[in-house]
Amino acid sequence: MFGKNKKWGRKKVGETLAQWPKDVKGDPEPPVFLCHRDGDHMADAIVINMLQSFGIPTVQLNSGDGDLGEIYSGISFTGADLFVPQSMYAEAKALLEGENDCENI
Repeated sequence: MFGKNKKWGRKKVGETLAQWPKDVKGDPEPPVFLCHRDGDHMADAIVINMLQSFGIPTVQLNSGDGDLGEIYSGISFTGADLFVPQSMYAEAKALLEGENDCENI
């Protein structure tokens, strides 16, 4: 009915790695810390999707005991750290700074 290729909001395993830029030897670039998000799970998803829509793969790691909170309640109360490829850091940082400039919208 829906077809095998429909994702419906779910990531395939390895999709982020496949999109991650590679160096000359074919190894993934090192990740760089972009920012810490304060535990608003929906806002984190919006920021990650915004970065990915600009072609910037993003990795989210829950801070502290955030993984445990995500298991129990579905969200991390300690927030999450976002990482991007080193070569895309400047563009990702500029996009996040533009996100806070709501007065020009």
